[in-house]
This record gives sequence, structure tokens and C-alpha cells, in this order.
Amino acid sequence: MSAAGRRSDLAFPAVADRVDGAVLALLFQLEQTEWWPERRLRDAQLRQLHSLLRHAHSHVPWYRERMDACGFDAFADFGWEEFTRLPVLTRAELQQHRDALMSRRPIPAHGAVTSATSSGSTGMPVRFSSTGWCATMWNAMTLRDHRWHRRDLAAKLAVIRVEEFEGVLKNWGRATAAVTDTGPAVLLSISRPVERQVAWLVEQDPAYLLTYPTNLEAILRHCAKRGLRLPHLREARTLSEAMSPHLRGLCGEVWGVPLTDLYSVREAGYVALQCPEAAHYHVQSENVVVEIVDGAGRACPPGQEGRVLLTVLHNFAMPLIRYDVGDIAVPGGPCGCGRGLPVIERVAGRVRNMMTRPDGSLCWPYLGPDFYGDLEPVTQFQLVQVSRTKLELHVVARRGLDAGEEEAMKRKLNASLEADFAIDVVRRDAIARGAGGKYEEFVSRIAPGAA
Repeated sequence: MSAAGRRSDLAFPAVADRVDGAVLALLFQLEQTEWWPERRLRDAQLRQLHSLLRHAHSHVPWYRERMDACGFDAFADFGWEEFTRLPVLTRAELQQHRDALMSRRPIPAHGAVTSATSSGSTGMPVRFSSTGWCATMWNAMTLRDHRWHRRDLAAKLAVIRVEEFEGVLKNWGRATAAVTDTGPAVLLSISRPVERQVAWLVEQDPAYLLTYPTNLEAILRHCAKRGLRLPHLREARTLSEAMSPHLRGLCGEVWGVPLTDLYSVREAGYVALQCPEAAHYHVQSENVVVEIVDGAGRACPPGQEGRVLLTVLHNFAMPLIRYDVGDIAVPGGPCGCGRGLPVIERVAGRVRNMMTRPDGSLCWPYLGPDFYGDLEPVTQFQLVQVSRTKLELHVVARRGLDAGEEEAMKRKLNASLEADFAIDVVRRDAIARGAGGKYEEFVSRIAPGAA
């Protein structure tokens, strides 16, 4: 593309001037850049960072003050080491200082600036702004995900999540509708009982299903008990929540289809997509810089859990630079598929969902498939940590539990957690999903590591 046909402030990837050609132009480039070596991708990201950080220093008061305070020169030829010395932006700061984080110089070529609010699944909803160009990048990444997993866009897609509209749409959404005709999308609200969801799926008989991991697990367990399959289903897809490791196996066992997950953040767009040849994720390096760091702010080696910091490469309306989104993830090594896009082995969950054992150590409260499968007559549960030594097990059950059943659950729970908590069983009529329709199986009411 000639220099005259490019936007000078968006160095990577290059952008077509015509809005109607931007998505396909981007998708064409993404088909090339995913095979670049990681070093080449990093160099391209750094070029885009120079453009973003110079804009932030010049037109965003918050970043100007922060850069000046730490001696960072956005107009120097800085490298990655200098970049990682910039202060981290916390969710609390984004929530409290939104106006100061807004650019004083909108760029018309980036499209209209719009505002939205995150779901608040971390307990702290934030209001953020982005541009039309960010939406274009989102659409291109959506098409990349479809292309990677070889989906038949002419087939029927069923969606079960937070929906104000229930019914039939002519296409799969704005990303696909802009470039091609698709099959229908049928929508159902996640607020419907699981039995109703399963009956609806049997009636609709879709080729693809999109929902949240915890909801998919409830659907699968309902189908397993009744021997129900969806004869034309080709793939189950999940998003928005951390996925339990056993869920892929359960999906294959009950329905005989693969499960594909993705990692996105409302404020940042696509962070990582599942590799088409493996269960781990590829960072969407054309959209974001992902850092996974330990408690001291050092980059985690492959296999070590750390906090996720995101820098959105193209949001010049409200730059998010080294933004601590509140997630924990595990970096991985190079992928055998040949793509240079960095690997995230696993997205472990939210920081607020880390459990503190009685000895003060932290862990993820993964209970394993045996625990999930042996809670008869319990139909739903939520584990709540109320102190370092005490848990509440909130349960919804088809009948009352006798003392022996409750004690058996407590023993099994402590065995799964390799701990010795005091546990109270609390009966509930229902356990509500949080903001955005997300459901958390574990909630901590104490700060991680608290005494």
C-alpha cells in the first residue's frame, strides 16, 4: 500500500482509507502477520507503541504527568526495557480518572468515539471509550477466529448469553454481515432454566453453539443424564469466563464435538484466540501487547502464573497502557503450529477469585471433574471464602440434604482443595449470575493472602 493510502499514526497493521475495505484489508494482513517470527511481531508492535505513546504524552494529561514523573521520554527511540518501566494502570485508576485519561485531540480518521461499560465481573465495572477503528479491528479478529476454526458460515449459530432479544437474526453479527451472507443466528437468554435451554437447543438443532463455560457445563451434565445429543452440532464455543480444564473432555464425551474458547476483554477487544491445532491460546499481537508478570512486576517464564497487563495498540481516544485488567494467566512456549503469535497456556481466572489457604498460601480452587460430577442431588453450587479458615458452600438442591450428605461434601471439598477449612453448607433457592451474565463458582470476600 502506498504511503498516501495509509494513516501515518497507525503504523502496524497498515490501514485502508475506505471504511468498507478496512476489514478485508486487515484480514488479508492478519493472514500474513500470524506467520511472522515473534521477533518481527515485537518490532512491529514497538513501532506502533512509539506512535501511541507520543500521542498519549502530547494529548492525554494523565500519561503526560506519569511519563514525566518517571523520566520516560516518549519521543526518544525507546525499546521494550524502557517501556516496561512505565507505571501500571489499575482498574481503580481507570474508574476514578476517566476524564484525565481521555485524549484532548480526537483523530477523525479513526472514526467516531463511543463509550461503554465493562460488565463488572471483577467486582469493579469501568467506563471506557474507544474509536471506530477499534471496532474494525474487533471485526477482523472475529473473522480470523472463524477462519482458523474453519467454520461454515452458512450454517446455524445458537447463542445463549445475556440477551435482550430472543429470536432469530438473519446473520451471525456485524463482523460477518459486513463481508458475506451467513446462516441464521438464534438467540436465547441465559436467564432461562437449563432444562429450557436444552429443549430449545434440541428444537433448533444448530451447527454451532456459543455460551459461557459454566452454562455449557450445566447443559452438558443435563444432556449426559438424559442421553441427549445434538445431531448436527459441529463445535461448542465459549467466552467471557475462565474455563475449567475438564470441560473440553466433557464436551467430547457427551456430544462428541470440540470446544473452542477465546479470551477477550471489553476494554481491549480480542486478547487471545484458541490455536486451531491445540488447546492453548495465541495472543492477538496485532491488537494488544500482553505482559504476564509476577508480584514484583517481572515477566513470568512459561508455566508460571502471573497478572495480565494489556496495552491496546490502536485506541488513541482513551489509551490503555500497561493496564492491569485483573486477570491471571500462564504464558506458554512456542507453538508447534508455526505461528509466531505468543502463547498463553491457560487463562486461570480473576485475581479476586484466588483462594487463600489456612496457612496463607494462595491457590486456584479447581475442584476437578470428580467433585463436579458427584454432587447429587445438588444442581448448582458456589463456594464463598469468608475468612482465611472458613468457607461457605452455597447449594441449590432438588431436596433437603441430611447431615451425612453435608459432612461427605465437606470432606470431599477439603480433600479436593488439599486443606482443612471449616465449612458451612448454606441452602439457596437459586444462585444468581453476576453482571454481564457471568457465573463465578468461587468468590473470595477477603483480600488474597489476608490474615
